[in-house]
Amino acid sequence: MTQAVYSSSLVANTDTDVVVVTVTQPLDASVDATGFTVKIDGGSDIVASALVVQGESTIALTLSTNIASTDSTDVVVAYAGGGDIVSATGGEALANITNQTVTNNVVAATFASTFVYNQEPTTIFINITEALDASTDDTGFAVSIDSGANVVSSVLVVQGATQIEVTTSVAVESTDTLTVAYAGSGDIVSAEGGEALAIFTAETVTNGVLADISDGNPALLTGSQAADGIDISYNSTGPYTTITNHQLQTPSILRTELQRAGLYLDGDRRGVWSKIKAARDAILVSLAA
Repeated sequence: MTQAVYSSSLVANTDTDVVVVTVTQPLDASVDATGFTVKIDGGSDIVASALVVQGESTIALTLSTNIASTDSTDVVVAYAGGGDIVSATGGEALANITNQTVTNNVVAATFASTFVYNQEPTTIFINITEALDASTDDTGFAVSIDSGANVVSSVLVVQGATQIEVTTSVAVESTDTLTVAYAGSGDIVSAEGGEALAIFTAETVTNGVLADISDGNPALLTGSQAADGIDISYNSTGPYTTITNHQLQTPSILRTELQRAGLYLDGDRRGVWSKIKAARDAILVSLAA
């Protein structure tokens, strides 16, 4: 007979309340947890149940609490014997296991990036490294515009999403510098295991809000383009407070305004100018809006 002995153990990020113990031989089916212990940082045993599938060489120990990513080397498994965990061939009892460190593969949900779109200037999007549980708890979140007061009005996390939507009480403008922070006091937790979102402080939000057309644009070009007999001039002497067909913004801004008018153009400047005549009325209405 060949006795089954301990080989390794781990907790996966997808099952943070299960320690999987691998042994050297296939085992008989069993649900006997007698003799097994799992302890965190020398605390009380947290084994709730055990499962061995017939012919498998793993033992799944379900725990009464979840393992956290911060429990890096503090999770220990042991087996004192006395249970009915036996080898599938010959029925020899599993060898005792003395305080083996469990490999911890649990990953914390942490900040990744943040931005605000031109189309949604009152919503800050925060990307997170792990999927989250659904939540509307805004506790601990802070958004500051130009070092001002907190302007957070609400928070939304969709179940399983890796993004947090933070709604602000004021609209972000193109010239604003803003930061977002999380103090860690809310109920934003990972979907697997329920570990709390890690604290992050004063992360700079990428501002994608475009300048208002009435504010002008200091980065205007100089020159002119003729499109179907219409001379479109543009220069760097702005800003403009009024818009005419002879005072159009740079191609990148113009493309945005064309899109607002329902016209989707490619990134080629010549392609923009070639469609000015047919779209002129729609453009002017959009720019004046």
